[in-house]
Amino acid sequence: MYKLRILVLSIIICTALLAACGRDSTMPTGQEHVYDIVCEIALPEPEPPEEVLLESPAMGRIAILTEPFGWGGVGWEWYSANWLYEMHSAEMIVPDSRWGGSRGSMYVAAEEIINDPEIKVIIINSAPRGVNYFISKIREQRSDIFIVYIEYDSDNYCDYPYISLNFSESVGMADLILNIDMLEMYRSLPVQAQALGAETLVFFYIDGWDDNSYWTGRSYFYDERAIMREMSDEIGLCFVEVARSPECIGCNSDFFMYLQYNVPRLIENYGRDIAFLGLRGARVFTTSAREGVIYLSSYRQSSPARLARDMREYMLIPSSLLGVGNETLSDKNNLTSIIEELRNALDEHGMQGRVSTWPVSASTLLTYAAVEYGIMWMNGDVPQYGVDMEILQRIMAGFIAEYSGEYGLGVHLSQRTRDGNVYENYVLVFMDFMTY
Repeated sequence: MYKLRILVLSIIICTALLAACGRDSTMPTGQEHVYDIVCEIALPEPEPPEEVLLESPAMGRIAILTEPFGWGGVGWEWYSANWLYEMHSAEMIVPDSRWGGSRGSMYVAAEEIINDPEIKVIIINSAPRGVNYFISKIREQRSDIFIVYIEYDSDNYCDYPYISLNFSESVGMADLILNIDMLEMYRSLPVQAQALGAETLVFFYIDGWDDNSYWTGRSYFYDERAIMREMSDEIGLCFVEVARSPECIGCNSDFFMYLQYNVPRLIENYGRDIAFLGLRGARVFTTSAREGVIYLSSYRQSSPARLARDMREYMLIPSSLLGVGNETLSDKNNLTSIIEELRNALDEHGMQGRVSTWPVSASTLLTYAAVEYGIMWMNGDVPQYGVDMEILQRIMAGFIAEYSGEYGLGVHLSQRTRDGNVYENYVLVFMDFMTY
């Protein structure tokens, strides 16, 4: 009887334990007879892990070095630097127009950069001969700076007695070089002229004239002429070469007389579906407008702002743009309205569809791309060494579409080759033309 009471008590205790505990909820069906008893046991709350703060890439500032305003031209580089300064503020951009003014000013600018640890990117637009000596001094003391050359004059480089480098050494001074692809320009000009309706392309080239001349033994633009001639033959465009000496066009009155004498004769021989290359300036556009021929803007400063400036000089532009200064014309926020005004004015002169430029100035495009790429470099979004061509192309194409409003225009990038070597940091840029 006593043993029976012990057995009943044991059964009651086990039943109570089973009621207080549960089995594993993940147990597969059909295996209910095999399980572990899981009891809820109160454990102390675990302490949160110690927070680890990851250091983000240290942001810095970008120095844009240009020539002084108006130095050697209108000053589009200076306008570009100041526009980007206004866009990003002084916390990001440091515009410096002392570069190229003199060796003394370049030395002072280099010393200030060396002693400013916040500056992480240097953009030099344009990079003249002599730039490598001062950059070499910066390199000696600052290994944390990303350096960009724009429109770098790199061929036959020599800066004796300061520094003398071969081509490979001089190109290696910069992390990124951005230049206009001029050979692609000359391959594309005949195609663009034909797209505007030209049947004849006339190229005025400089030829030598005496034994002591710099030009003797090689006509200026010889290689470019050969490229354009070959492409013109390929597409069925008549290509006419007109030689001139450097001295045949001097001041504006000489230039005007030269045009007055040569252009009518060429139009008489070849008709009005004709385009002229090799002569620059507003007078060429004025002559084109008066004669009703094609205007093919081809030089590096080709842009709506430059076209507006040339047209304004000879009152061939709407009154709304007559009093507009170069700084306003260079402001990219005004670009779409300027293009619209230019198209209206060209339509009044019967030239719509017969004029083309680049959609934006090359100087602004390259400076903007350098700044955006430099920001990404500081943030670690692009490789610290080498150049991401895809990102660079995307930056440029986006800039053209956003500020010109002309969608579908491309930008083509390639890497510089010389003597069989490819220089991956030397990027050549060519934009599609925009037709008005």
